[in-house]
Amino acid sequence: MNGQIMDEAGPGSGPAGAQMLLQSHNGIIHLLPALPAAWDEGSVKGLMPRGGFECDISWKDGKLTKAVIRTEKGGQVEVKYGNEHFPVVLQPDEEFVY
Repeated sequence: MNGQIMDEAGPGSGPAGAQMLLQSHNGIIHLLPALPAAWDEGSVKGLMPRGGFECDISWKDGKLTKAVIRTEKGGQVEVKYGNEHFPVVLQPDEEFVY
């Protein structure tokens, strides 16, 4: 992760911090599932959920402002943010922008 988030979180908190920003289980990518209130604004690049995907996430005022999901090999995944759920199907080297 990059940016001020991990600087504030302290050393050794990378995996735990990543789990607060993105979780992936059973073909579902959860965006910002447990964002701490102290992390009001920020961004992260290069998170690697299961299934060969890569995600960049930005947020402001505790709400998702942008998510980019990409894959080199193509694939299908369900994306969840809050109460929203939607399927995403990507061709090789394609990206989805939320």
